[in-house]
Amino acid sequence: MIKVHPGSLTAMVAAQCTSVGWRDADVEEWCYILGITPDSLYDAFVGGLKYSTEIRTASLDGSFEDAIAVWGVGPSGKPGVGNVWLIATKLADQHGAALHRAALKNDLMSEMADGWLHLEAYVYPRNALHIKWLKLLGFFKTDTKPPFNIPPDVEVWRRNT
Repeated sequence: MIKVHPGSLTAMVAAQCTSVGWRDADVEEWCYILGITPDSLYDAFVGGLKYSTEIRTASLDGSFEDAIAVWGVGPSGKPGVGNVWLIATKLADQHGAALHRAALKNDLMSEMADGWLHLEAYVYPRNALHIKWLKLLGFFKTDTKPPFNIPPDVEVWRRNT
């Protein structure tokens, strides 16, 4: 059974304790969008936690050694727009459907959307699972260009709240 935990402390514990490693596609996406190397990913992740206003960690049976994904939302710099992010472990490939059911059951997108007019996500076009996940959660691809410091082929996906 998948359990969802709130808060940045649980996310940091999960990131430090997970024994299965991050999904390769998510590592590639974060590194590409942020212009970093995999060696810098943990620092970027902690930075994301610091700016986020809502954070959730999903794990199997509450065990952080079996973390499946960590996600959150924070200010995008545009009025009324929250920037959502997610990074998953290799367990997400095995438990993706259960994670999605848990997200829908707990109405996690409504929690994330509280206080924002729109939610936006920056998406590496080669991360097919990320795109599928966003579609299932009600996001759609926009024609909006990413900020200047993000590669121009990165897609901007939006969910109206």
